[in-house]
Order: sequence, then structure tokens, then C-alpha cells
Amino acid sequence: MSTHIMSARPHSAARQMLQDCRLRPELSGPDAAFFSGADRLVFAGNRQYHDAALSVCPAFESLCGLKASACTMEEIRCGTVRLSSKTVVLVLGPSGQEMPSVPSDVRLFHLPLSIREEQLLPDYFSAVYGLLVLALRTAAALGAESSAVDTCRACMDAYADAAALSCGAIQPQLVQAAQLLDGARDFETVGLGPELGTAGFFNRLLISATHRFSNCENAEEWCHLNFFLRKHHDTAVLLFASGVNPGMNRIVEAVTVMRRMERPLVVCTDAPAEIFPMGTQVLHHPSAPEHWMAPLGQILTAGALVHELRQKEV
Repeated sequence: MSTHIMSARPHSAARQMLQDCRLRPELSGPDAAFFSGADRLVFAGNRQYHDAALSVCPAFESLCGLKASACTMEEIRCGTVRLSSKTVVLVLGPSGQEMPSVPSDVRLFHLPLSIREEQLLPDYFSAVYGLLVLALRTAAALGAESSAVDTCRACMDAYADAAALSCGAIQPQLVQAAQLLDGARDFETVGLGPELGTAGFFNRLLISATHRFSNCENAEEWCHLNFFLRKHHDTAVLLFASGVNPGMNRIVEAVTVMRRMERPLVVCTDAPAEIFPMGTQVLHHPSAPEHWMAPLGQILTAGALVHELRQKEV
């Protein structure tokens, strides 16, 4: 069995993955002087590194007071991202990665991360967790009260523990969801705003785990484009929806249409199941104390689902 999928039962494997990531060395980020006068933070990375960047932008915005966004390395190289002397660019990728060329007054820093294909899920979870810890440490360096930062860290760790534990409580739902997805010819993963990073990663994980085609789409674009997909009964959807997402009305609308189309559908959410059409297969993870912590619960819960799905492949 491939090592990038949980090999034990979902709840114990999720807890082990969480424990392992806490034992890894913390990321070394730039010091406070590097951010002096900056008002914007841009993460640059490709593939799963871009997914991780999308997921942690809310943390850096909320904790550090910087407008944060994510782009690909190609967007930096082609000059499609507007950079200025008040922009900090953090490049995500493995050690030795070629750095993009930026104007001389733009501050550039490499955050070495390794998200290997053969360890895709644990490495990705560790990367997101590590970036969230870095956001807390950066906030402290920029002047946030140490007691408040310590409280946030404790809340984040408690939330991650609760999310890992909940994978055991929803074991019957995980099995049902895996059965629903198992007969699909291919997949779509869907998210909106902060959840798009998680959707993008699980698009890659489903391909790696099942060797079937998968596509990732923004929920808004799905309503305009993927709604017209032919042979839609064979394409399953894994949709991510945070209860505090400002676009929840649009997400519920998309879910309603998917249900009318009789699409095989699983919703990973912390929102009440009652807001979705009756009969929707919902995988519920605990609500995060702060919205920027939510990716941890999403990754652990959807990772447990892919574990169950992978069990049917072997």
C-alpha cells in the first residue's frame, strides 16, 4: 500500500500524523526587520505548495495584519503579479529550488518545504501546520502580545487534536462516503475562497490514490461551467465548505444543483448538515475556534475519506 495514504484506522492514523508533524523542526522565517514597512505578503509556489499557500493566507492576514495572497512561480516570472517595495514574497518549495527574479526593491525569502509525492498527505499536513505556526511566530515578532500568541497556539493544537479524534466518531459516514465515491469514473473537488487550497490539494491526492482523473474548480466557476458536464452521473464531487465562508449561499446553491443532477457528492464541512439539501452526504469536522485554523480539520477529515477510498483500491 502506498505510504502517502493513512495505513491505520482513520482516527489513529490522523492522530499519528499530527504527532509526527509536531516533532518536525519549525520553519525558519524572516525576522521582524524583514517586514518593516511592508503591507502585503505574496506566497509563490507551484502545485501542492500553491495549495498550502492558499490555505494559510487567512492566518497571516488575521494574525500579522498583512494583506496576503498566493500565486504560482510562473505568475511571478511573467510579471503578472504586481510587486512593490512594500511587498514581501515568500517562496514555498524544496531546498535548492530556483528563485524567481523580482525587482531589486522587493523583499524575497525562501521557505524550504518538502511535500513529496510518496508522502503526499503527511507532508502536506505538516507543511500547512508548520506555516500556521510560522504565522503565529511572525505575529509575535511583529509585536503581538506573547500571551495572546501562546493562547492561539494552544487553541490551534487543541483544535487539531479534536479534529483527529473526530475521524473516529464519523467512521460510519466515512465508509458510506467512500462507497458513494467508489463507483465514480472520475472526480471533481470544489471549494470557494480559503477552501480552494484544500480542494486543490485533494484533487492531487485523489489522482495519486486512485489513478483516476480529477479536476479542481472554484464553486463560483462550477456554477457557470461544470454544471454543463456531460455524463455527470459518473463524476463524483468532493466539496469543501467552511461555515464562516462569506460565499456560503453560493456554495449551498451549487450543492442544491449537484443534488438535482444526481451527482455522487460528499460535502466536507463544519456547517450544520441541515443547511444542505436533505440526503446530502456530509462529513462533519469540528468548527475551528478561529477561521484560519479550519484547514487542519478539513485535511484530517478528507484524508480519512481518501484512506477509506484507497482501501477499496487494494
